[in-house]
Amino acid sequence: MRTLPLILLLACLEEPGTTKVGSSSSWEEEPSSEPATEQNDEFDTGDQNNEASDEDTNTEPEPSGEPSSEPSNEDTDVQAGTLSPDNLLFSFMNGYANGDITSVTFPNNGSLSGSFTVILYDSSAQDYCAIDWLFDASNSQPDTTFDGGFVPDAFSGNNIAVWYGFIVTSTPQTRGSCDALTTEWSESLDAIMLDRPGFGYGPLTSDLEASMIAEHPAGWSNVSNHVFAGIASLTVFNNGNRSYFPINQGYSYTMNNGITDYDPSITDVPQGTELMVGNMPSNAFYLSNYYFGLSFQ
Repeated sequence: MRTLPLILLLACLEEPGTTKVGSSSSWEEEPSSEPATEQNDEFDTGDQNNEASDEDTNTEPEPSGEPSSEPSNEDTDVQAGTLSPDNLLFSFMNGYANGDITSVTFPNNGSLSGSFTVILYDSSAQDYCAIDWLFDASNSQPDTTFDGGFVPDAFSGNNIAVWYGFIVTSTPQTRGSCDALTTEWSESLDAIMLDRPGFGYGPLTSDLEASMIAEHPAGWSNVSNHVFAGIASLTVFNNGNRSYFPINQGYSYTMNNGITDYDPSITDVPQGTELMVGNMPSNAFYLSNYYFGLSFQ
């Protein structure tokens, strides 16, 4: 499997870093006070019949957290072999009950068990390639590294507190301008699609909290009682070893008889129906959008 090199963490996509790093031991975390980009929480839930097996993954979700420059279905100006992403973003969401993934129904009657998205974003072209995994309880499994209540931060190596996490084993689909990727990035795309991504949640890290206090788009006072860390994981960055990236913001929403209070037709987050972070983890619908991003140097 091809290892993706030269990764570091930045809080602002518009200000790429200059430090080059080549292994997990030399990754540097450089969060500024700015979020990765303006949040876009719109997605099409569709009706997945409460399942997301490998056979169901032809249904493409529109997960939250896509770059605001999402292309239309019309032809774009990006030519094949020219899209060279300089940022990687994560977005994921899932229903959770009794220690397992569960299906949820939204107020608009769409349903979803879970989705995980990797967004390869080219800030110069303002275009992207996205890889989506749909999953349910049958093609996801608990990440046992979370069992001890801590996982290692991919950047500092220090343990960060966590609540629960899963690894996704479903088959991914792509969308966006993946056909326009450079040859090198096409190889990287193949490696990412062979990976088994993971996700989880826990209290805010000090870096996330400091940035959100200074400059959360919604204002710290409006999110402080509700926001927590979303933790993405992949193995392609570290020679097959799983790396954990606590770079997302997360929110949770009540589920009553499988119906969640979260309304995907409302693009503003927080929506006002978020659960208190002091009650986490609990049976709920969890939504995690990128706040920091990974920058390729």
